[in-house]
Amino acid sequence: MAKRTDADPVEIIHAILRVRDEIQRRLMEYPGIRLTIQQARLLWLIGETDEPSRMSELATRLAANNRTLTPMVDALEREGLVSRHTDPSDRRAVRVHMTAEGSSRRDAICLAEQHLGEQLTTGLSGRERAELHRLLLHIADQAAPPHSGSRL
Repeated sequence: MAKRTDADPVEIIHAILRVRDEIQRRLMEYPGIRLTIQQARLLWLIGETDEPSRMSELATRLAANNRTLTPMVDALEREGLVSRHTDPSDRRAVRVHMTAEGSSRRDAICLAEQHLGEQLTTGLSGRERAELHRLLLHIADQAAPPHSGSRL
């Protein structure tokens, strides 16, 4: 039997999941964060614009459905990070607003991610970091649902 010269795709997936799990663990332990990766990502997306986001837009950008998104927004709302309001132009739609506490937490997440990124890539050269980034973006683009316009 010929020996493989490339990496086993299953091992690649397992490595990605190990890194994700480690990021999740460290993010949950980071002072002042206490959010899952998905909750942190949702808070990040909500804060990308000054305008409140429609739930449907957030679901599309997260490649999630309402059953997944609603509990995440509920959790952020319980923490006082977001609030929900009916869209004045369409009473059937709900818009999610970032609170001042949410904005502060989002800033803390940014600092935590910077710190975690530096920790996890210690020992890599600048060229290696750039190549890792390029490869991960390629995988994310391949994994993104069609027409989502969003990376994982």
